[in-house]
Amino acid sequence: MNTYPVFNTVKNSMKWVAKSKKGICSTLLSSSILLAVNAHAQQQDFDDMHKQLDIMNNIIQSAIKSVPKTMRSKISSTNSLYLQGQGAVFTLTSGRYSSFDLRTVIPTAPVAPMSPDAHFSFNLHDEVDDFEISFESNEQDYEHAIEIFEQQREHSRDIRSEQRELAYELRDIARESKDAQYQLRHVEEKEKKALKAELKKLESKRVAVEKNKTLLDKKAKSMQVKQEKQQAIKAEQRNSYFDKIASTVVDTLCMYGNGLKAVPKDENVSLIIKTAGKKVGNRYQDLVFVFSKKDINACSNDKIDSKKLLAKAHNYSF
Repeated sequence: MNTYPVFNTVKNSMKWVAKSKKGICSTLLSSSILLAVNAHAQQQDFDDMHKQLDIMNNIIQSAIKSVPKTMRSKISSTNSLYLQGQGAVFTLTSGRYSSFDLRTVIPTAPVAPMSPDAHFSFNLHDEVDDFEISFESNEQDYEHAIEIFEQQREHSRDIRSEQRELAYELRDIARESKDAQYQLRHVEEKEKKALKAELKKLESKRVAVEKNKTLLDKKAKSMQVKQEKQQAIKAEQRNSYFDKIASTVVDTLCMYGNGLKAVPKDENVSLIIKTAGKKVGNRYQDLVFVFSKKDINACSNDKIDSKKLLAKAHNYSF
């Protein structure tokens, strides 16, 4: 029996398997090398990204120092990160009520209950204004702010104390008048003259107390209007500060945006200013601006100006 053809076939098969294994190993080795090269390249890109973001972060920090701070608002820190496929994000943290918060809420003392027959309304709208002091203020400014705060708090306390005293007095007058009117209906005629005189005195006293109450109401209303104006001024200053911060950062991106070469052209550069938006409930919203890298490059190359860049940005509060 001739086994040569079978042996030759087996031999050829073994050679093919050997070549296949060699080819597979070569392919795997090439793939591993390619993955390693890609990983190294990506890590190099991230290293470059870190450097560029750090540099831009420092430039932004230097730029916003030129914006005058307020007692209520101040950018206390900036940081940055990169979201792959989305772009770079710069976050500015506002030190609202920065460093030291001297806010004391003084509860309004309850008003003494009135007699059912006494139709006296007595409302005092009074809140102590907020004070926010930064440790960066010098010692004299700090002590002066404390002094003003204590004066307003004491003044507010005096008004409420006067409010309670007038309320008690009106309540007593109403009770005495009611008692005198009741007796007037049940006493002899000779005693009615004295009761009527007493009622007349009580009425005169009530008129005088009501006059004092009216003056106090006007005083309280004046204080409330003054505080509302102060709050409106502070809100305006706060909004103006953050508008200037956003404008300064946009100017910075226009001047130095070409330095963010590691950020792909089809991605974005976002700016988040913490607690710079409107107050919703017990918190202030963040302001978010999203710029396309293409628009930033266009501004850096003087194809558009910073106002146009800001207008083209997607912005919202969150």
